[in-house]
Amino acid sequence: FLTVRLSLVLKFIIFFAGTVQVKYVPKKQGPHELSIVQDGAHIAGSPLRFYVDGYHDGYATVYGPGLQSTTVGEPSAFTVCAKGSAAKELSVSIEGPAQSRIKIHDNKDGTCSVTWVPPVPGEYKVHVKLGGKEVHDSPFTVLVAGEGQKRAHLSVGSTSEVALNITQSELKGISASIKSPSGIEEPCFVRLIEGGRLGVSFTPREAGEHLISVKRDGKLLPKAPFRIKVDKSQVGDASRVQVTGAGKTQAECMKDNEILIDTSKAGYGGLSVSVQGPSKAELSCKEVKAGLIKVNYKPTEPGVYVIAVKFADNHVKDSPFTVQCTGKGAGRKREEITRKAEQAGLALPNKEALMFLKLPNMSAMDSSAKILDPKGRTEDVEMRDLGDQFYQIRWIPKMEGLHYLSIMHKDAHIYGSPFQFTVGSFTEGGAHKVRASGMGVIRGETNLPQLFNIYTREAGAGNLSVSMEGPSKAEMEFVDHKDGNCHVKYKVAEPGEYIVGVKFNDQHITDSPFKVFIAPATGEARKLELAQFHDQGIPAGKAFTFTVLTHRARGHLEAKVATPTNEVETIDIVPIEEGESYALRFVPKESGNHYIHVTLDGAPMRDSPFRLRVGGRDQCDPTAISVTGDGIKKGNTGQKCEFIVCTANAGSGILNVQLDGPSKATLDAYELERGYKVRYTPLAPGDYYAAIKYNGIHIPGSPFKIPIEGKVLGGNGYNESSFVKIDAVAKTTKGTVVAVPEYKGDASKVEAKGAGLNKFFPGRPAVFTIDTGLAGPNILMVGVVTTKGPCDEVVVKHQGGGHYTVTYKVPDRVKGFIFIKYGDEEIPGSPFSIEP
Repeated sequence: FLTVRLSLVLKFIIFFAGTVQVKYVPKKQGPHELSIVQDGAHIAGSPLRFYVDGYHDGYATVYGPGLQSTTVGEPSAFTVCAKGSAAKELSVSIEGPAQSRIKIHDNKDGTCSVTWVPPVPGEYKVHVKLGGKEVHDSPFTVLVAGEGQKRAHLSVGSTSEVALNITQSELKGISASIKSPSGIEEPCFVRLIEGGRLGVSFTPREAGEHLISVKRDGKLLPKAPFRIKVDKSQVGDASRVQVTGAGKTQAECMKDNEILIDTSKAGYGGLSVSVQGPSKAELSCKEVKAGLIKVNYKPTEPGVYVIAVKFADNHVKDSPFTVQCTGKGAGRKREEITRKAEQAGLALPNKEALMFLKLPNMSAMDSSAKILDPKGRTEDVEMRDLGDQFYQIRWIPKMEGLHYLSIMHKDAHIYGSPFQFTVGSFTEGGAHKVRASGMGVIRGETNLPQLFNIYTREAGAGNLSVSMEGPSKAEMEFVDHKDGNCHVKYKVAEPGEYIVGVKFNDQHITDSPFKVFIAPATGEARKLELAQFHDQGIPAGKAFTFTVLTHRARGHLEAKVATPTNEVETIDIVPIEEGESYALRFVPKESGNHYIHVTLDGAPMRDSPFRLRVGGRDQCDPTAISVTGDGIKKGNTGQKCEFIVCTANAGSGILNVQLDGPSKATLDAYELERGYKVRYTPLAPGDYYAAIKYNGIHIPGSPFKIPIEGKVLGGNGYNESSFVKIDAVAKTTKGTVVAVPEYKGDASKVEAKGAGLNKFFPGRPAVFTIDTGLAGPNILMVGVVTTKGPCDEVVVKHQGGGHYTVTYKVPDRVKGFIFIKYGDEEIPGSPFSIEP
């Protein structure tokens, strides 16, 4: 049952589509509040605040979040509703610290939508006039907070579980969804409970009869769908949430400030907490007992902070809370540089394609590159060091479409790889197509130049900005690569943790902002030395131990590991010789790149974090994964969207799916024969981004932009994230055909040298070398024949980087020839004449 509380005359019109139109005649001018309650609980967006004024023998109404608060650089909107043609007589002006962009759109239904974007923080006054006269309570005062990076946010979901009268032996292929009385269908989480029965979890959004559909491999199971009754006491009600704790009214810099949120009597719903102010506060939460959540936040700078607590998409009582933070701040310094990113030139089929990257601390002998074409074929490509650690990647594409370039170092992807590379006309651009790569977004050292690449080729033309915030001011500069890309060089004076933000057209790029750990060039932490550290080939599930030599360095030694799924775990430290050497031990639970942080009194030791690759060389290949389905391309609010992540032939690994957008979507996945089906239900229209990673590495095309249309059914008005993590098993497709690779290496660029090309001693090994480093990839063939027939023993050994050593042994005093082919062509000088 739907009720509306308002001290006005109301008129209801109920439509067959399940919508209700509320009409009323206001009696007074000024601020009003409309509460819409269904079965005792506020619907999403209730209560609605608006302003009423007289206009043309009737009333004008102004409402929307754009008249209350907003954030720098983010669009904020409100609506003006008036009798007659409001658009012709409406004018909006804004006073504030800087000029704001204003856009007015006539909806052709007596309403106008107004959108404005504040460029700097501060207090703004929004003037709304109709027919040259300001509406009642205009101008409206709006407080604009600083940039998005000054806002911290976390969300916690609570679900109700029901046991179904159905048994299953395994969950493979099992999926479930629930349909509410209003027709919204969402995926459910499924697990096996006692007796082999299925347990289904979901978040009730409304009271009444719900339908739960359970399917195996897309077909309904017997007895499905199941009907369950949701009581109004189970539906989330923000008015019944209690917030207590000292952190609700005051806070202290550099310390954890605590608030307690009691949702035990509020039903089931999602809890979200945001803290906004002069610094981005560290946020953490812990469930003390059922329904009681303890939230800690730690601001780093003094000033006024705003804490917003929402439950089931609605503010709890008295939220948002204003908190004065006192004490000495960290004194963090911030620097920002900007540049114009130009549109990159087109790459065409059968024409040379080039890419340039600055890759310090990498050896050409340990590096390689390969390209994945639109048909799924992989080919090794030429990667050349041009000097000063500046690399050129060169190949000739055969077709138009999306290609993906993998840059490998010691058989592992470098940070940021694989890179999308379009051949032919560009399609979709934007910030999500920009990549940052290199160790400069992971670690560095004081007073020494550090750098990272920014790959903007696929994003199109736009404004690129890089900010760096930390214990000291950064010296930064852009270095243009002249191919639509660039790298950033920076230097800082103080050690510690820095935040690097990379934005394209005022939007954060993929994985931004980055945490960078800067080690001191001098001091106690500099004495630390890493010993007995095997950085690759470590199996998952077995203990990994390494040694750190401290050389009598004074301070508190600490170590943590960041897993491929961004979880942080503490590493056990055991003294071997107190003050001199320590054994560090942990058990990796998953395959992929792990980063080990070792600090002394909070200062990173040199080269920390250290990369550890868990799993075998060929165990996981993110570039072998593909995504299909309409749900990765588009969707509608309130409707279940689906896509399939095909992991066949990619090996085992951790599959991570993160969905970011205007609302927190119910997100889950279940196993199929060739991969996993991912399902989600968005509640607010707008652009969503699906980031899909395998062992911490983006798959080709990730993140995917998904435009969602429809009505607003939920959401908090700002970006929210949903996650699902899957321990994916190795899968293969039936009847897989492996294509023969095509090689185009140039035999004329191969060089052979050494005494063994001309002379040998009977019965003793003769040796020569072959260098194919400048020729490109191809098949090397070596044959030795004498007047008595083929040589009995020829050994060809690859030394790395295209360098080969050839050893042969001829037992008799005879003449012979050495044939060397690279592909189908003989190299210069072949066949070589040999004699004893």
